[in-house]
Amino acid sequence: MVTFRARPPHPWWPALAVLVAVALSAPAPRAQGVEEYAVKAAFLFNFVRFTEWPSAAFPNDRAPLVLCIVGTDPFGAALAGLEKKPVKGRELHVDRKVTPDTLSKCHVAFISRSRSGNVREVLKTAEALTVLTVSDIDEFARKGGIIGLVTDGGKIRFQINVKAAERVGLKLSSQLLKLASIVEG
Repeated sequence: MVTFRARPPHPWWPALAVLVAVALSAPAPRAQGVEEYAVKAAFLFNFVRFTEWPSAAFPNDRAPLVLCIVGTDPFGAALAGLEKKPVKGRELHVDRKVTPDTLSKCHVAFISRSRSGNVREVLKTAEALTVLTVSDIDEFARKGGIIGLVTDGGKIRFQINVKAAERVGLKLSSQLLKLASIVEG
């Protein structure tokens, strides 16, 4: 007689299920707007859940994890639900007024399209820090950013530059990498 024991679910399973659902079912709205950036906000939150920062990236065990917007904020109210949300044992704080000069306070930096003209300069600053860089600027991951959001076949997808993550000491989960297109740059 064969017996089967139920395995406890992996602790990342619920977050991974949400990320997969968002990645597979998130159509890109035809016009850029609140809906598009609500989907991208969900991606940002899940990227945080599947990224590990070295302990040295935080001043202490209670310090918040800071998500920054560099350039003009395209999210509007879409990030309001993330403010003070617990993630990785910390509170998530959103800072919407960050410049490349103040990037050092960020753990995640969404670089808006308003910075597309000087994205390489922003990335050069970020390379010296432990910052997960994310953007929807064309070819962002190939330009040296870590995660680029792209529209493909009417869906929002993401590309990951693994070497860029490794250069700044970030560890991305294998589950996240399975869902991404891997690029170099």
